[in-house]
Amino acid sequence: MKLEERGTGFGQCRAYAPSRRWARVAAICARVAVLLALAACSRAAAQQVVYAIGVPPHAAAQTARVFVLEAPSLRIQESAPLHLGWSPSGALIQRGQSLLLSDGLSRLTLFSPALKPLKQAVLSRRAIDCFDHVFFNPLNSEAYFSCGAGKSEAGVAVVTVPGLRLLRVLHPASVDGSSEILNAQFLLDGARQRLYLAGGDLAALDSANRQVFYWTAASIARGAHLPGAGQHAFAVQRAALLPSGRLVLRLSDGSASSLVLVDPGGKKVLRSWSDTQKVTSYETVSDPRTGEPLPKRPVRRLEMLDEGPVASPDGLAVFAASGAQGLLFDAKTLKLMKRWRLPDTPAVGVSREGQGFFPAPDGHSMWFPGASGKIFRLDAHTGAQLGAFDPPFRLLALIPGA
Repeated sequence: MKLEERGTGFGQCRAYAPSRRWARVAAICARVAVLLALAACSRAAAQQVVYAIGVPPHAAAQTARVFVLEAPSLRIQESAPLHLGWSPSGALIQRGQSLLLSDGLSRLTLFSPALKPLKQAVLSRRAIDCFDHVFFNPLNSEAYFSCGAGKSEAGVAVVTVPGLRLLRVLHPASVDGSSEILNAQFLLDGARQRLYLAGGDLAALDSANRQVFYWTAASIARGAHLPGAGQHAFAVQRAALLPSGRLVLRLSDGSASSLVLVDPGGKKVLRSWSDTQKVTSYETVSDPRTGEPLPKRPVRRLEMLDEGPVASPDGLAVFAASGAQGLLFDAKTLKLMKRWRLPDTPAVGVSREGQGFFPAPDGHSMWFPGASGKIFRLDAHTGAQLGAFDPPFRLLALIPGA
């Protein structure tokens, strides 16, 4: 009996079978090819969706909407109502199969990708200060929320998904028992199975929520030989995770800010950058005898970073901003490659973490929400403006697609 080797145009599906059975094998291979193609198209489509939380014009108090936006045009596909609390935020969970949103107080809502409500929970009021920054950890299928209204509430709330039940509130601490983790930003290194908490100080948890290390901002500042280290109180304000597993941290002592490249695995400081450019600002002082305000006087101070660092989609560049001034760094060396004027000043309140820039799903651009309400699309390697979108709502949070 003669055997034939055949293949399809989609992937080389071979079948060694008698000639009279080839038609059946070919039909099966063709169906598999179609299913794979449809799955690929579905994944590509999912990657081109962005979620946003915003307030439409003339909306009632405590009323917002969550929007599904098509990327890169950011056109609205659909929307659903959302209760508005203090600082709403959201995260895609289970590889984009659902969307978890928080009103910033105690109400959590689980949506389908098409914004169909799946589950809602109002958690204990004792956790009221814990639900402003939401993050989903695929390593243990748990959601994390930062706490940080004050040092007594500092910590991280852990919630089950999809049950939306409060498990515990974690309190990472240094060896002496002190903790300065406030308004934590979450960064997941899946390859090393570590969840970093950046805010005030830097801590790391494993997939079982056990503390791996605690690194104080003061120690990082001393290791980077930052001006004022050992004399001023420093704080980690934001971090960016690079593909290499390294972190870029923004540290500030209140009068100046610096970027520090660290190897968290060995708690090693690798490089640092501090701005030397000064700007003129005006401050108001009062007459010490009468208390009457005196005319504003110019003061020269160092430029302060208030947005970023945020890594580009490929991890080769790092974005930051100081007011309407953008800064672009080489991720490996922290060399400042470009300083340019942004199309707008950063929007206030869109990201309480001071993110400012959001990697776009296309892998080649960044989104930058401006104070004017527009969302600008920037080139991920040059910062050049590629487009702009003026949404018909006041943007509160931007949640890039899976």
